[in-house]
Amino acid sequence: MPPESLDSSKVHPSQDVPKGLAAYDFGFGTTFFDYENDGDQDLYWLGSTHGRGESPAGWIFPSAGRMLRGDGQGSFEDITVRAHLLDIISVDYSILDPTDPLFDPKRQRISTDFHENGKGVAHGDLDGDGFVDLIGTNSSGDKSEILDQGIVFALGPLFLWMNGGGDNHWLNLRLQGRMGIDGQGSNADAIGARVYVVTTVEGRVKPLVQVQEVRAGSSYLSMDSINLEFGLGTALKADEISIIWPSGRRQTLRDVMGDQMLVITEPGG
Repeated sequence: MPPESLDSSKVHPSQDVPKGLAAYDFGFGTTFFDYENDGDQDLYWLGSTHGRGESPAGWIFPSAGRMLRGDGQGSFEDITVRAHLLDIISVDYSILDPTDPLFDPKRQRISTDFHENGKGVAHGDLDGDGFVDLIGTNSSGDKSEILDQGIVFALGPLFLWMNGGGDNHWLNLRLQGRMGIDGQGSNADAIGARVYVVTTVEGRVKPLVQVQEVRAGSSYLSMDSINLEFGLGTALKADEISIIWPSGRRQTLRDVMGDQMLVITEPGG
């Protein structure tokens, strides 16, 4: 389901054909997360639209959400349909090969004609399996249920995507500031803490260094889990975890085994 703007026939001759992210659909809620726990960040945004009262079947910037898998080198691959991440009700993903004579994107609802009116989106490990899931909201409005029957009114449903998992290893870190323990140090949720995770990855000359911060807000009308999820790839452990707490205190843990949720409490001053 490529963006329509990649079709040069739909771009005025006086304008350049957009490339990269500039070619993609409009959206509201946006989040970076490690889709497959391979140690690099991937990007998802929940689609929406402008125009026609923000109708899900709107005529300006129609969108059904996009999942872009990062390669760790700054490039991304669109895997939205393969990952079953369209913000569309009752999508039929059974046939995805465009060369298959039975593939019919309109019948299978693989089209922006059916998209919901996406707003907020957030990530978190909802089922505790170590792989990050997504949850989002859709507002109400008109939508095109069946193309030849025009526009009907429908309420916006909740959007939920559960990650199917895989073989890569992971760490899920929950930070606790001392303010909630003895009134000293950082705030109880460690908002503002910065965490570095260093991992030796097979095939890489240098160790992989990942960095995340604990944030109180993430995207439009939404907030990711305050847990920090790190993919370790094939590595069984993190060589080092370094934390800079909002209080300025620094803490280092070494040789931390993967595939666990770890609660880390800020050390006393």
